[in-house]
Amino acid sequence: MNDRLLVIEQGASVAAMVRVARVVVHGLLAGDTVASGSLTVYGDGSLVGHVRTGSLVVEDGAYLKCKIETVPASELRSLPDPGGEG
Repeated sequence: MNDRLLVIEQGASVAAMVRVARVVVHGLLAGDTVASGSLTVYGDGSLVGHVRTGSLVVEDGAYLKCKIETVPASELRSLPDPGGEG
């Protein structure tokens, strides 16, 4: 996992297993998500699924329906990449 950033724009829907450094959600993100750095869900965003992240920020109005684990970034970075990139 490197410094990848995933941005879900307002009105967009993503249903997938996500593993990146940072995630920004304005639309809908559904699935298992690992963000080694930070995950931010804005007021127009929705997050559904299982989340593991080093840092979580949730703005007023955001919708969450998930299991959330905050884990030190060093632990998240040491997990194997499911895409086989390291």
